[in-house]
Amino acid sequence: MESSLNLKIVTAPSQILGMVCKETVDVPRGLALGRSMLKLMVDIGGVGLAAPQIGWLGRLFVVREKETSEGIIFINPKIVSVSVATEVAMEGCLSIPDIRLPIRRHSSVAIEYDTLTGRETIKATGLLSRIIQHEYDHICGILITDRFSEQSVS
Repeated sequence: MESSLNLKIVTAPSQILGMVCKETVDVPRGLALGRSMLKLMVDIGGVGLAAPQIGWLGRLFVVREKETSEGIIFINPKIVSVSVATEVAMEGCLSIPDIRLPIRRHSSVAIEYDTLTGRETIKATGLLSRIIQHEYDHICGILITDRFSEQSVS
C-alpha cells in the first residue's frame, strides 16, 4: 500500500516488524512524521499506525478512534497502568492484510507520551484502549499473530 506522501506500509514477514523501537529524541520531527502517518492511515482506512509499519524504528504511533477525530500522535509512549479486566475482540492489522484474530486486551490503559510542551497522560477505554495496546505492541516488536500464539499456549 502506498500514499501520496511516499510512505509505504511494511507487511509481514518483514523483519522490521519484529524489532523493538528506540526512543524518538526529536519531538518536532516526530510530530511531522506523525502527521504524515495519520494522513496515510486515514487514506487507507486504518485506525492506528506505528512507525515500524512504515519502516522507521522510532517509538511513535498514531491512532484515530472515530472518523470525526483528528487523531493522536504518541511519541515515546509508555503504558503506565492497565485494568485488571480484559476483553477479547477480533483485530486486524495493516501489516498483515486479510487476517483477523481474536485478541485479549486490557479493558483500559493509561499512557503517557511526549508533546512539544512536555509529557502528557491520557486514560483510554473501549476501542481506543484496544487500538493503543495494538500500536504499542508494534513499537515493542509484537504482532497480533504473536499475541494470538501466546494466548493459544496459555
